[in-house]
Amino acid sequence: GWISMPKTLLIVEDDKEEQEKAKKIYEEAGFKVIVAGTYEEFQQKARQFNYFNDRSQVGKIFYNDNDPNFPDDKKTGELVDYIITDLTFPADHFSDSEIGDFGYAVLARATKLRIPCSICTNTAHYGSNGKRRLIEEMTRITRRPRYSFLKNWVIFLDDCKKI
Repeated sequence: GWISMPKTLLIVEDDKEEQEKAKKIYEEAGFKVIVAGTYEEFQQKARQFNYFNDRSQVGKIFYNDNDPNFPDDKKTGELVDYIITDLTFPADHFSDSEIGDFGYAVLARATKLRIPCSICTNTAHYGSNGKRRLIEEMTRITRRPRYSFLKNWVIFLDDCKKI
């Protein structure tokens, strides 16, 4: 018979404990889970983000690793079906790495390639409602209604099962 391949989920989260929590939830639900702890690692592990080829006047981005000009060194990582990202995490693994709200960039890039993406963060340690309002607005713009301000990984499970 026909066997369906598990869907691939990318978790972007720098906290090791949270990575393990999320990974356990989604692996038990039957997903293949990849974890990235930095923005640089996100770009390496999600194959769609490794190579962009702009082929249109309006700037529409296409990803195509069957293109004969596609560089072999960019054929890394996995094709992901869904992304759940933290909001604030490091740019790379260097000790002096900038820590910023790279989750917005993940959401924007995923939206551009039509990959479902949700934000899972803990706004309690931000001390401001500004980020909450921005996340709510971003999810409205991108038509991704799901987000968690309390690091509740399980709330995205139903969305992931629909892909």
